Parts: sequence; structure tokens; C-alpha cells
Amino acid sequence: MRKMLRPSRGVITLNAQLLQLWRCQSGATALEYGLIASLIVVVCLAAIQAIGANTAAMWEVIRAAIAN
Repeated sequence: MRKMLRPSRGVITLNAQLLQLWRCQSGATALEYGLIASLIVVVCLAAIQAIGANTAAMWEVIRAAIAN
């Protein structure tokens, strides 16, 4: 029968590292904050675009009123 070698103290096996990574919640939290931030940016860009279109139309009406 073969004797199993055990890692010495201070050495973390690959399985233990993967298990520790799987249980870690800080990466998931950072990902959630990133998704929330990207959603906020998309909403802001849409709002700016809508405001810009309305503003351009307003200035066109003013320009036409001044020209007449």
C-alpha cells in the first residue's frame, strides 16, 4: 500500500484554494456594484440624449421665430 503524501504546514492545496475562492463574497459584491454603475451610466446617457434632442428642437423654434 502506498503512503499518501500530505502537504506541509503553510502549503494550501489547489482544492483548498478553489474552495476558498468559491466561498469568497467580495468578488461578487464588486461585480454587483459594477453592474449597478453601468446601469446608472446607461440611464444617464439616455436622459442626456433625450434632453439634447428636446433642446435642439427648442433652439430650432427660436431660430425660426427670429428669422421671420
